[in-house]
Amino acid sequence: MPEDISGEPAAEVLGEAHREHVALALEQAFAGERTARELTLPGYGEGSAPCHYSVVYSPEHEGDEIVSVVVTMFDITDRKRSEEHIRLLLAEINHRAKNTLSLVSSIARHTTAHSREDYLARFSDRIHALAASHDLLAKNEWRSIPIAALVRAHLAHFQDLLDKRIVISGAPLELSVACAQTLGMVLHELSTNAAKYGALANDAGRIEIVWRVDCDNERFVMSWTEHGVERVSSPKEHGFGTTVVKTMAELSLGGDVTLDFAPCGLRWRLTCPVGRILKNDRDGRDGSGLGGAFPW
Repeated sequence: MPEDISGEPAAEVLGEAHREHVALALEQAFAGERTARELTLPGYGEGSAPCHYSVVYSPEHEGDEIVSVVVTMFDITDRKRSEEHIRLLLAEINHRAKNTLSLVSSIARHTTAHSREDYLARFSDRIHALAASHDLLAKNEWRSIPIAALVRAHLAHFQDLLDKRIVISGAPLELSVACAQTLGMVLHELSTNAAKYGALANDAGRIEIVWRVDCDNERFVMSWTEHGVERVSSPKEHGFGTTVVKTMAELSLGGDVTLDFAPCGLRWRLTCPVGRILKNDRDGRDGSGLGGAFPW
């Protein structure tokens, strides 16, 4: 078998592991066939990513006789990595699209109202809340969302009250995709209820939104506390919104939620493992958010 490639044996250029590949390709080339094959070789340095090449075998003629084969290697590592990145992105988009469609379907099924107009208004509000989280995630390339940005996005329609009657405080944390979707819908439910029946339904009510990380037991704690509300009482029936802020939040985030209808205002408190709220390498794969409005 002819072995010379730029003066070096083919097995040394392409590696001993590819001797059979080289032999077959050269055999085809000396039979008059121009062939191209892809190879993956180890990267340079310990721990380096593999490199990808396109190897072209071109027969060289003198008259009717093939006297040599020109072997050309093209580095296609960047192209291969781009293709893999696109493949992963498409799989991720497909995954998230299915999750979103399931979520919209759940919202549609569980939305309750006394009239068609009321139903459309509530359903539209919930979809807008979902879109707010989606927009933030898209801007951050579906990697994570700063918790303060998430809170402010879902309270943007109360812009004049932010940092005045609505006080926000907590450590700068990057939320995972799943957590951002869940907390986004919870914030929508709480703010909708506050505007209709709670601290934002009058001119004197206040809301404190606080979060922190308890490093000792690796727990995340977040609370929504309303003040200045009169005649708060527990509803006789719990609707989909209540299910979202308590049951679904607990299931999605693996934590505990306290929902207290205190005389001076609603109190909501979430406690869950830190690992369920922080960004990770597989964001969004471990849960999903659910939404609705409080039909108190």
